[in-house]
Amino acid sequence: MAAAVYRVRLHVHGVASHAGGRTSTPNAIGKAAEIITRLSAVELPSNSSPGFPPGKLTVTEIGGGQGYSVTPDLCSVNIDIRTTPDFDDAAAETLICRIVDDTDRRWPDTKPALIEHVQHWPPYAHPHSAPATALFAATAALGIDTAAKIAGPSNIGNYLAGLGIPVTAGSDVDKIGEHSTDKRIRTDTIPLVHAAYHCAVRDLLTSANTQTH
Repeated sequence: MAAAVYRVRLHVHGVASHAGGRTSTPNAIGKAAEIITRLSAVELPSNSSPGFPPGKLTVTEIGGGQGYSVTPDLCSVNIDIRTTPDFDDAAAETLICRIVDDTDRRWPDTKPALIEHVQHWPPYAHPHSAPATALFAATAALGIDTAAKIAGPSNIGNYLAGLGIPVTAGSDVDKIGEHSTDKRIRTDTIPLVHAAYHCAVRDLLTSANTQTH
């Protein structure tokens, strides 16, 4: 069970010129900064779907310019949006397009920004699917305190769920500093988690073999 992801890359245009010239031209980085500022100020709708966290928009990468003496004519901006049943891909796309189109109108001497769709995975929740049931049974048998919840980070389960395959985000080892430069895990939690998955897979295979005979 996990929230979804919708990712785009903006290609924001300016007009190249010499930075020391008497006449200034529209700066792609300046235009991109305006888009980023407006996106950062957006308040995403609250979520009413049980267990799902609210949507989240994060600018994760900016690239543009070369050297000191050239006014940049292109700036790229990576945007990561975590979507939910109440704030889906269509809503995310509408939000991005509205702000980008409005900014384009405010910069009439530049080409319109290009929105490149990079990735979109749907949210999913299968608390009673066979994989989830098997994993809950395995963790309970091993004395692991596990409760059903919606995972904020998206995962390959989102892709599989979009294909109609029942999946679960599963249990995990204890970790600290997720996605930070010093991300690490507690190695002493690996054996128990491994045992839980081993038991769950064994039970699933046993059940599948029973149904086929």
